[in-house]
Amino acid sequence: MSLKPLSDNFKTFISQRCEQLRGYRTSFRILFDAWEDWCSENHLDPGSKIAFSRLIEAHGFSSEGHKTIIHDGKRKQGKVILGLKLKE
Repeated sequence: MSLKPLSDNFKTFISQRCEQLRGYRTSFRILFDAWEDWCSENHLDPGSKIAFSRLIEAHGFSSEGHKTIIHDGKRKQGKVILGLKLKE
């Protein structure tokens, strides 16, 4: 599957819903949920979690596995994406 159509949409998603902050960690699950919501609102197919992970890497963001972060006052454990924060 080509990432090109998703890539253009991902850039728009990043500009509308995220902030790029060096050193910030966001749960992959939370970021993917936001991506799915955004795609639904824009009548787009979000693709799979694997395709989303590849999009993240293709745009220069890296990930770390099995980290614990605090999100909305709750501890979340799992894969995290470095450098992206969802806008409030």
